[in-house]
Amino acid sequence: MMRIRVLFLVSMCLVVQSNSEELCGKPESSLEVGIRNGKFVPLHAYPWMAYLALVHYKRDGSLEGNTCGATLISNQWLLTSAHCLTVIEHESFLVGVAVLGTNNLMPNRMSKHAKQTSFGPNDVFINDQFNSETGANDIALVRLSEPLNIKKTKNYIQPICLPGIYGSSSNSYVISKDDDCVATGWSKINPKLNNSGKLLQVTETVIEKNEDCKAKLPSVTEAKSDCGIQNSGFLAKIPKSKNEVVPNHRYPWMAFLVLTYYQKNGMLSGNTCGATLINDQWLVSSATCLSIANDKFFITGVAMLGTNDWSGNHISKHNIKINFDSRDVFINDDYNVDTNKNDIALVRLPKPLDLKKVEKYVRPICLPQSNRPGPEDKCIVTGWGQTSPFSMASKKLIQINETIVTDNCQDGKICAQTTPGHPLCFGDYGGPLQCRKESKDPWTIYGIIPYGNGVCEQLSAFTDVTKYLGWIEDIMDYN
Repeated sequence: MMRIRVLFLVSMCLVVQSNSEELCGKPESSLEVGIRNGKFVPLHAYPWMAYLALVHYKRDGSLEGNTCGATLISNQWLLTSAHCLTVIEHESFLVGVAVLGTNNLMPNRMSKHAKQTSFGPNDVFINDQFNSETGANDIALVRLSEPLNIKKTKNYIQPICLPGIYGSSSNSYVISKDDDCVATGWSKINPKLNNSGKLLQVTETVIEKNEDCKAKLPSVTEAKSDCGIQNSGFLAKIPKSKNEVVPNHRYPWMAFLVLTYYQKNGMLSGNTCGATLINDQWLVSSATCLSIANDKFFITGVAMLGTNDWSGNHISKHNIKINFDSRDVFINDDYNVDTNKNDIALVRLPKPLDLKKVEKYVRPICLPQSNRPGPEDKCIVTGWGQTSPFSMASKKLIQINETIVTDNCQDGKICAQTTPGHPLCFGDYGGPLQCRKESKDPWTIYGIIPYGNGVCEQLSAFTDVTKYLGWIEDIMDYN
């Protein structure tokens, strides 16, 4: 699970030139009504505000993350704190998500105009002079995967103005105590507000002279900002295992899902599971994994394809990260949360993949006909789960051989036995049981790895995909 600590503010001064032709710093909403001193902010009052969530592995293999604020400064760039983003440089980093166009982070109350986009290490630029000990030069940039169309989004997403550029004869701008300055963020500005941390808030900020600021806060320099909280970093170690680590692109249909949501106590959490690409726009996975998407506290999901290794800089340059929300998740109507029967679900990617362009590293697996695999077929499972009951989850895709067992298997299930010493563990669920008769044959998905209870099993009962071919076809045809 992922525990995310929230503390971030973005400071700004409203210096907007009326004669500027640039579309920046001009929200549609009034900035003068009821939004001062720790009050909640009207929707789109500060349309340049962005919320960043960065997910990484803990030493025990569970997920942790930190969040911070950021500011849109152009159609493709965010400005934020360097110490918020330093976790991206660690091997343990998994994925970052930027959310724009909403002041409310509660899933059922997010603006319909909210935009969520993923980013990775190659999209983050930390100032070369940043000093993590002193906080000097604490500034960084995040590049969005695609430029925004500001003319279309100006009512709810637009950049703020950079200082000294619009209507100024110099390349710098010195703010003073007479300027109208505010700080906005999702931190607990007012402890009495129950929804602190989920609703954007604002407080007035009075500018201090540098000498006065240094006297009150000796550790503060001109280059230091009060934005974000530093998350302790570490290198995650891959456990020793007898299971076979899979080279990149050997199973190009494998997808890794990361789902983020709020716990009842307001903390941000997440879980991961496997999935399988079955055509250019659809993934099949476990209903148990994806059922959180129907919860009112669900925030966003990220599907990651095109790499077998999620350990920091080892991620393939061909990796693809795609955001999806609850509208893209289809749980089988007969799924039973208590018994895990009919444990199958589909995820629709917002846009079809161009398989001709990505076929070397992303391509779908074959769906079965009506037949089931037998003991003579070569079958394997692949996943990023634990390799033993006490190990951390693997960041490298692992392959385990399976032998089909035909005796005493429930209807709707396919039973298979792993090779001794190679158990199927927690965290693998949602991934495929894939089989073929001969090495020249294509791989076909016959089963979905079931949800585990933390116990590593030698014998597993997989969801039988052949029983749900009609349901899969109907969902894809009508959605």
